[in-house]
Amino acid sequence: ARARSVEASARAGAARVSNPCEQPDVPMPCAPWRPRASGDDMDVDEAAVVDGTLASGRSAEEDGLLDCYPYTFSPLMLFAEASYFDKGYSNYNSVAAFFAGVLEVNMLENVLYERKNMLYEDLLHHVASQRMFVSCCIDAHFTAFQVLDERNLLYYDPLSAGLSLVSGESFNKLAGFLLLKCCYGDSQHMQENKAHYMGPDANPTRRMLYNLWRQINNLEVGSLHNVRFTPAPLDLERYLLVNGRRSPRSMSTQLTGNTCYFQTYLYALLCKVGQPAL
Repeated sequence: ARARSVEASARAGAARVSNPCEQPDVPMPCAPWRPRASGDDMDVDEAAVVDGTLASGRSAEEDGLLDCYPYTFSPLMLFAEASYFDKGYSNYNSVAAFFAGVLEVNMLENVLYERKNMLYEDLLHHVASQRMFVSCCIDAHFTAFQVLDERNLLYYDPLSAGLSLVSGESFNKLAGFLLLKCCYGDSQHMQENKAHYMGPDANPTRRMLYNLWRQINNLEVGSLHNVRFTPAPLDLERYLLVNGRRSPRSMSTQLTGNTCYFQTYLYALLCKVGQPAL
């Protein structure tokens, strides 16, 4: 039923899309102009075009159609300042706004995609208790995780076809590391208040977060100690865009250098509609 719901939403959305680039708050580049197809013809007969005028008497511009694809976000990465990725900014919200008009689900609700003015201990608790979806950008590469409950999360890296279940203490360490690496919380507080995190009154979570923060520039997801990743196949039997075409129980994988941010959005769509659970 959930699979049918995803498929139906995708079809309904495709039927209603006209030109998403018209949204004023999300200025995005469009693909080059191409003539509108007539009947079963996909191209306009060259003989029917004279001095830029179609046989119908309308100009090519008047009869043209702009095609917009999710991939039009990719060139924007080339113009981003170097500090864009260092600050952990995510354009997840831009993709969400781009498709907001054709989806019945709010893709920004209960999603962490920008910095919060919160201590990391409080932010970690907030993300876990609210079972949030977190979009992450580290070194220009996007990943994401969905919290299932306060001790379990599903981690997705578009470079891998499999989702990973992370539980227990591994949950706190991985989630805390990703929040720190993306600068989602108040890092300045850590810099100025070491006693709060390492003093006699500090709890294990504060100590763990502070130790991660001290080494944050030298750590990667794969180098985290004592973090266990358990394969978590999808319960899907057919291809629904978000998963693998040849292997529906696996996720889609990154095929070029600029699609990871869009694939994390598709993963969010899967989590919103499919509501994964253990």
